[in-house]
Amino acid sequence: MNYSTPITEQFYPFTASMAKKLRKANLSAAEWRFWAYLTEQEPWGDRYKELDPLDIMRECGISKATYYRAKAKLQELGLFDFQESKVSFRNLTGISAIKEEAQKSGSSLKNEIANLEMRPEAQERENQPVKPAPSKASTTLQTYLDLLKTLSEGMRESFEKFCLKKIQECSFKIGSRRAWLNKHASEYLQEFKETYSYALANPEVIPPKATPFDIPDIAYLKRIYRDDWKNAAIHFGLIDPNSPEEKI
Repeated sequence: MNYSTPITEQFYPFTASMAKKLRKANLSAAEWRFWAYLTEQEPWGDRYKELDPLDIMRECGISKATYYRAKAKLQELGLFDFQESKVSFRNLTGISAIKEEAQKSGSSLKNEIANLEMRPEAQERENQPVKPAPSKASTTLQTYLDLLKTLSEGMRESFEKFCLKKIQECSFKIGSRRAWLNKHASEYLQEFKETYSYALANPEVIPPKATPFDIPDIAYLKRIYRDDWKNAAIHFGLIDPNSPEEKI
């Protein structure tokens, strides 16, 4: 092997003792990059070289705090000696900062005044007396008897039978029928009307001539619906589904 071949790149000796010292120093990745960059910039150690700290932070990808910690550690390990020749600083609490804070406060105050001037209606509403909310006692409730009064005589009787059947179908005992009907009469009436409409909407028979919501009797249903009169009677609430031929 020919050892006389010249090395074209710049190099410096890296001894086993240096490798051991660096290994035992437990350097972080940022500190390794810092050490490598400084060694690259000045491998000889025969003079001080000035570098811009901002350039070091940018090239090594480290923050200002990491820069100062790494510099102190490399100085403590005896790897480099740092001499601060120049210091660049800015007073964060100087006159400029005080003036800027005053300008921000003044601008904020102007915005608040402008917002208040743009909301006269809100101020007028604040000056108006508070209107009391309507009491529940003033609300008129439709009871079971009120709903019966809205029905025709024939329909009223059928609706009463329909409600009686709904109560009988309940799986639990109802203490007060009147209170129960006052609470559920509206939904019963809606179901009653839907049932009546369904019974009339049979395309296979002649539509009954009774006026809307006038409940026909069983004789009329037998004549109009023929073999289907029992189903129609159940829908009208005229018979109990468990005993089709027995009136309620």
